[in-house]
Amino acid sequence: MQTMVPAWKRRLLTGMACACTMLTFLNMGCITAATPDLSGTFVVGTLDVSWSGAACPLGTALSFTVAAYLWARIGLRRSLRTALLIMLAGTLLGLAADHFFLMIAARFLQGAGGGLALVYGTGLVNAALPPERRGVAMGVKLCSIGLASCASPVVGCLLVQYWHWRGLFVIVGAAAAVLAVLTTLYVPDQKIPKGGKFDWFSFLAVGMGCVCMLMVLIYGETDGWTAAGVLGWMYGGFCSFALAFISCMTHRTPPAGRPRAGQLAVPVRPAGVPVQHLLHLLGAGGNGAVHAQCHEL
Repeated sequence: MQTMVPAWKRRLLTGMACACTMLTFLNMGCITAATPDLSGTFVVGTLDVSWSGAACPLGTALSFTVAAYLWARIGLRRSLRTALLIMLAGTLLGLAADHFFLMIAARFLQGAGGGLALVYGTGLVNAALPPERRGVAMGVKLCSIGLASCASPVVGCLLVQYWHWRGLFVIVGAAAAVLAVLTTLYVPDQKIPKGGKFDWFSFLAVGMGCVCMLMVLIYGETDGWTAAGVLGWMYGGFCSFALAFISCMTHRTPPAGRPRAGQLAVPVRPAGVPVQHLLHLLGAGGNGAVHAQCHEL
């Protein structure tokens, strides 16, 4: 199926994968240059402004935990479109924000949408190219991460100096809207195998751990890394990540053929594999009675 993808569509999907990657990291790094302007616009301190920068990677980290779940349930096309629309919603909220809490919420939505788009960019490469031709495309995609990380502070400084800090949101929103339209038109609706029910406890535990670590980074620079409050947040983050790890280890889907609790075990014959051949491999091939029973099955 992948070998029948036209050449122009392969190039388009690969370019979209790189664009999603660059958009995510540009969105994450450009806002740093606007810290003084944000402080003056919303009349908040520099320490408070740092929350707008921390909300974006927090949303990105949490989005990684739900990316595979959405991909398996609603497919690649709708998952990527949802991610880009979430980023667009965060952008519009940031443009209309008149309170700094709204700006923090906008940055969180932008980070969540960008994190999902970053994950689904790999799905675009997989949909565009067969396995033996994905190496170069994945290399270009990884290079775009470094390029966007280096260019984001420069782009942010240029926009803030020659335009306005809201221009950052205008560019991100326009790019997300264009990619959402291209996703609707050209991205195939592929799904990955389902991996069981969503583990809400692990998701919330990881979220609490990320929040605690951000609190450590924010207040550690001002109050000192050995302050009681900073150590408390650090301990809370460690406990949250430990609970998430334990939950992930215990939250497993029963393998095929093993009944769940309260469910009757029903023997299942492997489809497409002769029972006689399996018994012969197990050393029972010379037993005529066994072969007779196999023929009866």
